[in-house]
Amino acid sequence: MSWRTILISTPSYLSLRNRQLVIAQADGNVSVPVADLAFIVIEHKQVRMSVPLLSHLAEERVGVLFLDQEYLPVGVYLPYNGSFEPLRRYELQARLSKPKRKQLWKTIITAKIRNQRQVLDYFKIDHQLSKLLKDIKSGDVSNREAVAARQYWDLIFTGSFLRGERSDFRNIALNYGYAIVRALTARHLAGQGYFTPLGIHHSNRLNSFNLADDFMEPLRPFVDMRVSELLLTGMLRSSDMGVKFALTPHHKQALFEILESEVKLGGEVFNFLKGTETMIESFQDALAGTGKLVIPGLNV
Repeated sequence: MSWRTILISTPSYLSLRNRQLVIAQADGNVSVPVADLAFIVIEHKQVRMSVPLLSHLAEERVGVLFLDQEYLPVGVYLPYNGSFEPLRRYELQARLSKPKRKQLWKTIITAKIRNQRQVLDYFKIDHQLSKLLKDIKSGDVSNREAVAARQYWDLIFTGSFLRGERSDFRNIALNYGYAIVRALTARHLAGQGYFTPLGIHHSNRLNSFNLADDFMEPLRPFVDMRVSELLLTGMLRSSDMGVKFALTPHHKQALFEILESEVKLGGEVFNFLKGTETMIESFQDALAGTGKLVIPGLNV
């Protein structure tokens, strides 16, 4: 299974030679087997890629994520190959009944709050999230997700913190991690033949990845925990960020390590890539009524 993620943050030319990704930069060339790759993340404007490379990346189901100067995704290149039936998947998605849709959303939100609870437990922070888990209704009509979020963000970071404040260095780190996880989720969905604009709960007509946004919700706490660890260890400090709060290569590498973390799923332990892929595979069973949606939990 592919597992490596490559970050391109300096001027480069990316090409293909003998099924290897060749990264040509000012200080020399580096080669990496394409079969080992899960994702390539491009965050520099002066990067060129050859057409043979793009074609081979699609064949090997390797995604490419393009970030802007604020580390937010502006584009993604996803494979659409594999032994899946995209029309069948679309029909199942389109025919999903409202009650079933609401039940799936309850499952997703329950997993999200459970993972948030695990983050707080890991850092030995007292909380009341367990009570909220008992109150989640179909479709989360009482919006326990928002209630949990208010408690969660007040507890996880010391000092004043507003999730929507984009200039806050903690939000910059969170958004970078979320972008990685969102792109990975979109890659799994597209690679398995799902129609990503058609979500379970998210329904923005201008969003091509509503379904990915649904499935990344319970995965956000993995990023939250990693950012909290970086803060507690002193690896991430506001004084490191510079005038424009730019993440350093060390910060980015630490956030990419989320993809190498362990998850719990069905009583077993997997790496993050395999766990999230299994989650998307289980969506087929949930749609067809032959099984349940399974969602990874933190292995803490």
